[in-house]
Amino acid sequence: MVKLYLASESRNRQQALKLARIPFTAIPARINEKVITDANIKRRVVKIAKAKVMAVKSKVKGLILGADGVNLQGKHILEKPQNRADAIRMLQIQSGKICSFLTGYYLLNTFTGKTYS
Repeated sequence: MVKLYLASESRNRQQALKLARIPFTAIPARINEKVITDANIKRRVVKIAKAKVMAVKSKVKGLILGADGVNLQGKHILEKPQNRADAIRMLQIQSGKICSFLTGYYLLNTFTGKTYS
């Protein structure tokens, strides 16, 4: 059986896989997400997910899943808060409003080289 590796330290992503009863091993993908840019936010989250996969692909063999997400509120793109003040600012922007969450995924099969995003 091919093993699944999650290129992430995200507790939320790990919990989602656990709830789905999908066995996996989490491997931290320590990348600088800020240097990955794209004017199109949909492409950007996939680029970041791919960068996470590429950061760990030399360490394991199997399926490697990377993901990145952003919260969208009108014209605001809300990423991970940098500190408490940033978190409060984001909550104020979202307060009483409907938000959307956009997640980009990238999956690599290291045995075949096939990718999915």
